Amino acid sequence: AAALLREAAWRSQNNEEGAPTKAPLIGIISLVEDLFAPSEKPPAPSYEAWKKHKDEAQKGRARIQFRRALGGLSHALDAPELKDMLLKYQVLNEDALTEEIRASAREWARSPDGHFAQLKAGLKNSDSDVEEGRRKVLRDLEQKTGFVTLETWKRYELALKRRDACEGPLPFETYLASIKAERQKAEKVVEEWTKSKDEEEKLRKEDRMRRAPVDKVVDEMRSLYDQAHDELDGQYKASRICPSIEAKLRGFTEKAQNGLVTKAQFDDTFGKEAFSLLADKRVAPKALALADASVRQSITARRSSGEKPTSEVFGMSSEEASKHAKELSEKKENETNEEYTKWVAAKAEERKKNLKARKEKAKALKQGLDSTRSDVEAKLTAWRKAQAKASKALKKRAAYTGDDAETITKLEDAVDAANKLRAETGVAATAATKRWKALKSARKVARGK
Repeated sequence: AAALLREAAWRSQNNEEGAPTKAPLIGIISLVEDLFAPSEKPPAPSYEAWKKHKDEAQKGRARIQFRRALGGLSHALDAPELKDMLLKYQVLNEDALTEEIRASAREWARSPDGHFAQLKAGLKNSDSDVEEGRRKVLRDLEQKTGFVTLETWKRYELALKRRDACEGPLPFETYLASIKAERQKAEKVVEEWTKSKDEEEKLRKEDRMRRAPVDKVVDEMRSLYDQAHDELDGQYKASRICPSIEAKLRGFTEKAQNGLVTKAQFDDTFGKEAFSLLADKRVAPKALALADASVRQSITARRSSGEKPTSEVFGMSSEEASKHAKELSEKKENETNEEYTKWVAAKAEERKKNLKARKEKAKALKQGLDSTRSDVEAKLTAWRKAQAKASKALKKRAAYTGDDAETITKLEDAVDAANKLRAETGVAATAATKRWKALKSARKVARGK
């Protein structure tokens, strides 16, 4: 009807054939309205029909709003309605659901809760076993409560809030594809990082197994020790790390086995000192070559050239190190044998000299002992004579009973003189006897008795 009216109006304006020129256009419109107007109004619907119509309209509106929500647009659904529709329509297909369960299980296995579960299991389960158990739990939760779907939707809503409005809408399917790609990229980065770390650890273990002659290691450290000294007013002043190096060098040789030490023993002993010497430009290149493998790899990775430092000490092959240690051991053994032969000859010569000197001393002591013995016998004879004389004088004085004062005086003077002589000869005899006994003891010592 509207098309006919437009056609009639157009013809009327252009005076074409068939145009309604006699009747006004408004009359035609009224005639058409009366023609198509219902003869009577339809009856009012029942409450049940109205309610059904309203529910269908509400469902249609909810579906429209849900499609807007899936498209990343604003919607008018409240939280319960959105939850019901997410669980009803299963917005995650099987592939997406499997991917979300796998990613969630892996994240949980690497979290503190996953590590606690592994410890609770007695450290018998590996990460893969813990992750597999978590997948089963998430699958059961998804079937009962839709846990995985709801958690994925929460992360999607959080991503929408953080997204810049200028970037446009982010559909749910696009979000799932993007996070899958990000996870794959992150897993690839982690895999490459783990691979590089495993290679570094492998190289580090191989480096720690290297062996070097202990004398070369000690000479190298002493060379660094000497170069790390500072000259101040014509005197050398040791840096802070030098006393520690000197103290550890004293007992480092004892750790060698067959003249060789491993890089592990060197790192455990001088690891901190070698790292500290990196700050000294004078010895930094040599210190870097002696540093731990992880330190060398870290510093080399930051250099533009990428040139790996090599140590002249631990750069030797096992055969070269063993050969050098064997030659050094043989050299030291030969030197030791020569020194021992010289020492034995010197000891024999010294023993011979000592024996000759002891014999001469014993001979001299014997001669001195003989002369002293004669002197002792003479002194004892003189003492005996003096004692006999004193006894005789004392008896003569006791036998005199007269009262002649002059005679008594003479007798007493004779007794005093005899006693004095006896005392003097006694002292001389005692001293001679002591000398004789001392010489006799010295002779016994000289003769080794």
